[in-house]
Amino acid sequence: MNLPLSRQLSSSDMATYRTIRLQAVIFQPYLASAIFALLPVSSNGLGTFAIDCFGRVYLDPERFSAWSIEQSASVLIHEVHHLLRRHFERADAAKVPDHLRDVWNLAGDLAINDDLMAQGLPLPPLFVPANFGFFNGLSEESYFVKLQKMDGVEAACRCGSGSGGSASDELEDSSYDTLGPADLARIRREVLARMQGGLSGPQGLRTALMTKPPSAPWQTLLRRLLQPKASRSGERREVWQRPNRRHDEAFLLPGIHRRGANIGIVFDTSASMDQHLLNRAASEISGILRSARVKAITLVSCDAEASVPTSISPTTILSLTGGGGTDLTFGIDALSQLADPPSVIIVLTDGWTPWPNEAPQHCQLICAIFDPSAPLPTGRGIEALYVK
Repeated sequence: MNLPLSRQLSSSDMATYRTIRLQAVIFQPYLASAIFALLPVSSNGLGTFAIDCFGRVYLDPERFSAWSIEQSASVLIHEVHHLLRRHFERADAAKVPDHLRDVWNLAGDLAINDDLMAQGLPLPPLFVPANFGFFNGLSEESYFVKLQKMDGVEAACRCGSGSGGSASDELEDSSYDTLGPADLARIRREVLARMQGGLSGPQGLRTALMTKPPSAPWQTLLRRLLQPKASRSGERREVWQRPNRRHDEAFLLPGIHRRGANIGIVFDTSASMDQHLLNRAASEISGILRSARVKAITLVSCDAEASVPTSISPTTILSLTGGGGTDLTFGIDALSQLADPPSVIIVLTDGWTPWPNEAPQHCQLICAIFDPSAPLPTGRGIEALYVK
């Protein structure tokens, strides 16, 4: 865990959180792998618990005294359900506009809380379908449609981006632990396997875990993977080439250099790749990188061999040609062996290539795969998504 001191729980609060976490596992033991994977983050003044789409749970320590251990454990389970039920992905797939994100959050709350209350969990006063005149057991999408038809619905929900709702006081820095899509997919499989292995659970969660993931635009999925890594303004280091503007005559102080995020791109230019798809992907990647304030982009085109890495700008118009076999490990190696290697490497491919067993050291490897019949890479530190 590598959080700033202001976001760390105190030792006593951390001890309380461990007790809450254990009670949550006692309540729903099939959630153990998900609950123990969460990164606790202190969020004073939040007034509740929340979760982001990277598995970081935000805790207001004041709730530890206002709620009982059992109530706190029930709310923690509630937040985990948002993550396991893919509420943030389903919001993207449903194209929920920003001004209705909190209404979507409320719809998710209704779908979760009716399940948890049916199991007898001691939730503090929260939103339930009966409060709005709805029947229990409806889907999140159904509750969302019904809520939009009601006048004067106030959705004061703050469950975080993990619920598909608006984010509040969430971490942006990529140096803090996160759960990527591959991690979340593994956790969902483990939870479903434990439920199917004899541990009963709410039908709403079981249905969500067994349902095929929603189809969100690949640009949205890629942006979600990339932005926590690339949105940082960069590491700061002291340099003497540029004097500090705050120095005085008695003391010389070094200046501060802020290093921009460094992104690498590997384009599969083998014979199986479609030129139109490559051009479209190049355009989308450029837009995403511009929005992420990336300063350095290094491109490698690769089929059975890798080209010489070339620096490009976010506004460069790419036109790529190639042919032959495919082994993109050469392109990945070419970028990782640079004197200043990228912190993120994006691979654009049809997927029919050998993959490394793990991402290069100190690097996130993101693979955008055009052919849905190709197997996804499963190596450590590798994230992958299918591209339409």
